[in-house]
Amino acid sequence: MLGLERGLVKLEPYNDKWSKLFDKERELLSSQLKDLIIEIEHVGSTSIEGLFAKPVIDIAIGVSSLNVIIELKEKVKALGYV
Repeated sequence: MLGLERGLVKLEPYNDKWSKLFDKERELLSSQLKDLIIEIEHVGSTSIEGLFAKPVIDIAIGVSSLNVIIELKEKVKALGYV
């Protein structure tokens, strides 16, 4: 399972699948948001090889201007992200 039940805190040993899962999400986001974004980065504990982490892939999206945030937020939400 990727992610956690609401209210549950759990750490797991590093998993090589996390970077592959991020790569898949980056491809999806890049294809859907290409006109709004500059970069997409894997951040947080799952991005650090060898580190115990909560099994949640944290993603940071870089933009050129804060003016695109509202449109970006709606598009990301429509893709099912929280």
